[in-house]
Amino acid sequence: MPSPTAATATTDQRPVITDAGRPPVPGSVNNADPNSVARAVVITTNQFDTRTDTSSLDALRRAGRWLTPALLAGSLAVPQRTDAAWTALAGHHGYTTVDHLELANEYGQPPDTSITACVQISYQVEEIGRDGWRSAGTGPLLARMRMTKIGTRWQVNAFD
Repeated sequence: MPSPTAATATTDQRPVITDAGRPPVPGSVNNADPNSVARAVVITTNQFDTRTDTSSLDALRRAGRWLTPALLAGSLAVPQRTDAAWTALAGHHGYTTVDHLELANEYGQPPDTSITACVQISYQVEEIGRDGWRSAGTGPLLARMRMTKIGTRWQVNAFD
């Protein structure tokens, strides 16, 4: 199993998570900080376990607390097709880990305001089988999230 804790280092005022471990515990995420919410979304939507999840959509549902209701509903409504990566992972009774998270350069993005933000995070995903199989890994990947502040909480309203 992945490590249950996350190790965080700070370099040049930019947090870098080197071992994401398990998805973040909801109470440990600073919902008043868009970067914290964005990291939680990247980790949670990319970590799943074929022993407990029926598809990668289960990870999206877990991240729902940090997504606007419209984004979550729209994402879950997209018809699912057979996912070869999920099938391969399930064949190895596997799970994924997310690591090497780093806030990415946001040049060219709209400036943040008191109620909107754009956060980009680079990261890597590794697939690990309980039978000893490991994928070559993916990454670095880039997630770009547009966020809205609702009350005191930031929520992702769009991502790609």
